[in-house]
Parts: sequence; structure tokens; C-alpha cells
Amino acid sequence: MVAKERWLLESRGLEVKGTLFRLRRGEWTRLRNGAGVHEGEGLVVLGVSRPQAPITAEFRTRVVVGGDSCWTYWEVQLPTEPDANVLDWLHRLGHTVIPRPWSIDLATPPRALDENGAPIFWVTDTPLVALASSRRRESATVSLRSDASASSVGVTASELRDAILAITSPQVGPANLTVAAERSAELDVVFVARPPREVLFAQLLKTPRVRIWLGDVLIEAWKDSSKKVPIQLSLPEVRVDLGSERARACVTIWESGKRRTARGLDRRNAERVIAEALPAASRIELDADNFGRVELTPARVSSEGASRATARDRMGWFDHVSSLATSPEQYTATTLLEHPRASTSLTVRRVGGPALVRGRLASRRRCETGGKR
Repeated sequence: MVAKERWLLESRGLEVKGTLFRLRRGEWTRLRNGAGVHEGEGLVVLGVSRPQAPITAEFRTRVVVGGDSCWTYWEVQLPTEPDANVLDWLHRLGHTVIPRPWSIDLATPPRALDENGAPIFWVTDTPLVALASSRRRESATVSLRSDASASSVGVTASELRDAILAITSPQVGPANLTVAAERSAELDVVFVARPPREVLFAQLLKTPRVRIWLGDVLIEAWKDSSKKVPIQLSLPEVRVDLGSERARACVTIWESGKRRTARGLDRRNAERVIAEALPAASRIELDADNFGRVELTPARVSSEGASRATARDRMGWFDHVSSLATSPEQYTATTLLEHPRASTSLTVRRVGGPALVRGRLASRRRCETGGKR
């Protein structure tokens, strides 16, 4: 014979005087009778009439459900300090106030996470831990225990109910951080040996990063982020790797004393912007946030033949002839002149001021265009 009672279940209905709900994992969950609530916690009260609550609790009416019964729910914010009236009101609803447990959060990002999700640090690291209490000036004992050692220290929460603590471990292996108080909390961490420099370098080379190719010249972040690139008359092909297909970059261009920036560029648009800026830009910077940044300084190279051809003009012949006919009474200076007929040979002559100025201007123009002095 089958006992039918095993399928008979009971569920407590809603209380007319008010039922408390707590937000848990994105859903409002009804509290069991006798369950504790925390000071400063935000709850929802569902009832037929407005709860007879003390003025120290903040109530906000949200919506009415059920046309005939006039069920209404309110958002209530409990005070952060103990209050006798609030305690009495919660007692009438069948609940009590219990201290909120201490919370432990890492203020220092871990090096990695193990298979169980525990943060990993090197034994040479000194990570910071942020502790939070539900009450001001509350004291607790913080202990760090591992297989080989154990240490403890006392902490006191500030007026803002928080405390910062630095932890270290000379031993390699798992460790447990515990805050011992009225309601305790704990955190598991793992300390490992610092990898050798060669291993870190190999891992860094595998890390996605910004890379730019100008022809056969490669510029990559964190290695040679700033580089002077020679630019010929025929512009090189530009290729960009942002480290991720979903990454976006910011390209800043300095040109003719002005700066302009293009933001939110994908790989193809970054290639286009850089290629268009190469002929006239004096500096180009590509920044892809966590994937690094690179800086290009285009150095335009002019042909040596063209720079030498400008020296063999009519003014060059004029300076050459004038240097041969200069009288000793004139104000002249001894200098090296390029022979107009043979550009590879230099000759010593005494020339006047105009020839020196023209020579200086020609040398400056050749230097600005990337030629030799």
C-alpha cells in the first residue's frame, strides 16, 4: 500500500502584517520565519497594509498587486546602527538582527587563478587585502595559515567600517586567510615561486600586443614601442595587428605643428589612417589600451643624387668663380667648397658672406629632407 502523505507538502502563506524578501542572486527570496537580517540591509516588505514600522527605517511604496486584497510591497532600508524600535518591529514579524559577517576582498590583482578559482601570488609579492565590517570600530583577529607556518594580527575597522592589511608568505603552497570575529570570513590564496626571467620573457612574447609592419620593418609594443622609421618616396605597405579582433585603437597624428586623433578604429581603419598620414606626418602614435602602444617617427629619405644635383646649379658656379677672384682686401673666410663639376671633390677657397649664407641654407635643406650635410 502506497502512503499518500509523502506527496503532501505544506507551504507557509504570506503574512497580512508583512513578509520580508531578500535579493539573492538576482531574485527576491522570501525569508524563512526566524531568519536573521543585517543592519543596513535593503529588503522588500509585502503586506496588505503599510507596516507599522519606526521612522528610522526608510520605506518607499513601489506597486500594488492584487486588486481585491490590496497587497502592496515596499522597499525598506534598515538603519546601519542598532535601534530598539526597529528590533521590536522585526521581532513582531518573526525576525531578528544578526551582525553582518566580515568581508574579504583582494585590493591587489592576483597573478593568476588556479583550477579552483583561488588567487595566485608569488612568494615575493605583498598583496593588499581589503576588510569590511558591519560596525564601526569593530575588532577582529586576522590569521594567515599554511602548511609550514602561521601568523595572526589584530585589526580594527575604521569609521568607514573598513581596514587594509598586507599579507606575505615565505613558503610556497596554499594558505588560508581567516578573519575571526562574531561572524568570521575566510579566503584561500596560493603562493608560488617566482618564475625565472627566461620563462617570464617567453610568456611575454606570447602575450597579444600591438604590432605594426611598415614594409619589412616591425614595431611592436613592450619591445621597441618608439622607433624612427625611414620613409622612401615609394611608401611602404602598412599592416596592423591590434592583438584581438575585437580590440579598438586610437591613432594620434602630429602634422605641421597640429595634432589630430581618430578613435575607435579597428585594424583596417587603423591601417588606412596610418598609411594616409605617412607622407606628411612628423609623428604617429597608436594606442590600443591593454594591448600596448607604439610610436612612429617617419624619417623621410631623399636620394643622394638629387641632393648633389641641387649643389651643381648656377649659384654654385658663381660661388666657385667668385672664390677664385676674391681679393685679399675683402672680408672673406676660408671654407671647403664642393666643386661644381665633380661633386665628390672638395676644394679650399676663401668666400664672402653671401656664399656662406647660401651654403648654410642649402645644407639645412638637405638635412631637413633626410640627406647628408
